[in-house]
Amino acid sequence: MEINTLQKYIQVSDDVFPNTVLKIFTKICKESDKFQDASVINDINGGSIVDKKTRKTQSWGLKNIGPESLTEVHWTNLLHNMFHNGIKSYLKSIETRHEFRVNDIQVLKYGVGGHYNFHIDHAHSIPRTFSCIYF
Repeated sequence: MEINTLQKYIQVSDDVFPNTVLKIFTKICKESDKFQDASVINDINGGSIVDKKTRKTQSWGLKNIGPESLTEVHWTNLLHNMFHNGIKSYLKSIETRHEFRVNDIQVLKYGVGGHYNFHIDHAHSIPRTFSCIYF
């Protein structure tokens, strides 16, 4: 299959979550103390540093969490399933079979002046071939 334009790689899905779910998740994010200054990968072995010139935002990683927070478990599973189903649907729409797994979910909070400079999500230590963004 020949793909001539970048638009064929991009899928936009509206109304993925009902507004009631979004309101609850937004409230949880606003009240969470889990956000930390986001880092960037700075070497081939996956080492990372906080570099606010490159990435000025806060991040809450929803992965490798224990059962001590059922709220985190719930949202991790919900977002994981949402992204998994979205990727599966996208691959079907472009008639491609590709093995995949969701391996990282980060909730980001951008304040005034927050940014993330142009970058590529794929790195030697974290080989990503597919990225999803939920606004």
